[in-house]
Amino acid sequence: MIFYCGQTEASDIINRHNYDWFIMKVASMYVLYFDFLALTLRQLMMKGYDQL
Repeated sequence: MIFYCGQTEASDIINRHNYDWFIMKVASMYVLYFDFLALTLRQLMMKGYDQL
């Protein structure tokens, strides 16, 4: 019984760790995506200013 409780506690900690890692990975992907968008927007604006 005690071993079983310890197992569930450990799996809870592992699941929480995986969840945090998943959130961090998604957040980093969003940051990279927004950086890419900002760069492309900046390049488009620079091209527009050059044309003007």
